[in-house]
Amino acid sequence: MLVSEFVALAVSWAVGRYVKPDGTPTGQAANLEIALRWWTTVPKNVDDVTLEDLKEYRAHLVDDRGLQSRTVNQYIGWVRGVFRWGAEEGHVAPRVPAELGVLRPLAANGRRPSHTVPALDAEALLAVAKFLDGRGRAGDAMRVQWLCAARPAEVRLMDWAELELQNGYGLFRPPRHKVEHFGIDRLLVLVPAAVAHLGERGEGRVFTTRDGRPFSASWYANQIGRACTALGLDRITPGMIRRGAATAARALGGTEAAQRLLGHTSSAMTEDYYSLGWMDTLADVQRLERLGWTLEHPPR
Repeated sequence: MLVSEFVALAVSWAVGRYVKPDGTPTGQAANLEIALRWWTTVPKNVDDVTLEDLKEYRAHLVDDRGLQSRTVNQYIGWVRGVFRWGAEEGHVAPRVPAELGVLRPLAANGRRPSHTVPALDAEALLAVAKFLDGRGRAGDAMRVQWLCAARPAEVRLMDWAELELQNGYGLFRPPRHKVEHFGIDRLLVLVPAAVAHLGERGEGRVFTTRDGRPFSASWYANQIGRACTALGLDRITPGMIRRGAATAARALGGTEAAQRLLGHTSSAMTEDYYSLGWMDTLADVQRLERLGWTLEHPPR
């Protein structure tokens, strides 16, 4: 079997393997398809793949695509996982994944720096949000994302039909989220300060553009980026908002509080995520709120 044929087989398998409980794809199959594209150009039999091929692939990721070390290591891990699957299913000689497993991860101080996201200054975030007020709902979305440490997509896709308001607080269970295919529920608890930025209750998406369309990932990021440019600030990305909230929550209430706010299932994941489970009850959020969880006067 040619490597290109094996890649096609692996992608087909991934499409059926990585699905959510309702049968819709998680996105991992698309990730694998992107990671495996280079391999479709390898003109050899899949059983003849060697460690040198994997090294050449890594060089392509670093030199041609300019990916950072953490992303490179992630791609390498995905590729090796696919070859292990192939060996298990009898499509690849067991020698191949064993040999590919020899390659060590790209070091953080190696050819590319480790993937890190700079700490987000909450005051800078607030300045950008205020700049965006009157230009749409992106500023409000930024505030809500910070106050509930949401993933960007969770705020962009927040829908009134899935948002419950109780005694000034908001409870939102995203129907789609990053780890739902593991059977994990996700609950965002919005403190009153966040609820105040939701706007008047309506139908459909909570945050939309001026013409009523839901935020796209690129639109949300571009709105924030353009505001940063106009204000002369370092660029802020939607992902930095969640990380910044995690750092502030940790400083205020400790690692456990940050872990619960983020919705991480382990403290190790929270520490790795940035500089910091489940905050799935109103009482947990209220405890952090009593400690001073806010945006206008962020903890230092």
